[in-house]
Amino acid sequence: MRHNKQMRAIFAAILAVLMWMPTTSVTQQAKAETDVWDGTLRRPIQGVGSKQDPILITSAEEFAYLMQNYDNASGVCFRKYYKLTCDINLNNYVWLYGSASTANRTFIAQFDGAGHKISNVRLMMHHAPRQIHAGLFPQLGGDADFESAIENLHLDQVNIEFYEVNSQVSPNYQFRVGALVGQMYNNSRVENCIVSNVTVSDSFQQESLPYHAQMWMAPLVGDI
Repeated sequence: MRHNKQMRAIFAAILAVLMWMPTTSVTQQAKAETDVWDGTLRRPIQGVGSKQDPILITSAEEFAYLMQNYDNASGVCFRKYYKLTCDINLNNYVWLYGSASTANRTFIAQFDGAGHKISNVRLMMHHAPRQIHAGLFPQLGGDADFESAIENLHLDQVNIEFYEVNSQVSPNYQFRVGALVGQMYNNSRVENCIVSNVTVSDSFQQESLPYHAQMWMAPLVGDI
């Protein structure tokens, strides 16, 4: 009888450890899955960019590197595939890579968020001599041989700020602003993406935009 009691006690102790270990592991993994941006850049090193072996974006630094350096004139990101492997907190740093005004800054690639979330995005718009497309991805477009896409991504806590907009801007001043994409072009798609908690604010020095200034704005895509 004493032996049986000892065996039951040992078994109960082992069971308690087994029940405790997965909970701790899952909690630690959940914490590790959100990467907080420190404002720096790091080049992604995993994957070749094919559909079968996409380039893995494993941190906020790698995502910022991608968005700073993609330029179709130099071939960076052109017709490549990317996959996000963690949640990203952009930490309310001003997203310097969120505006574009030339075709070279069109994202001609496929980005799979894999169900992850990018949060605390801060977009800032100010006067410029031409039209501005602004968003986490400023411009998205494909070509005759490649369909560009952003898919399976949740974008949360986006603050869009306007400042120093005044009558000195170009007569052709135009904004196309979306929290996710500013301007979409042909042969591109946004699929299974969610945008939540978008705020718009301003710190205008002068609210005297030219009468022919135009603005297109939406939570997901500014203009198509």
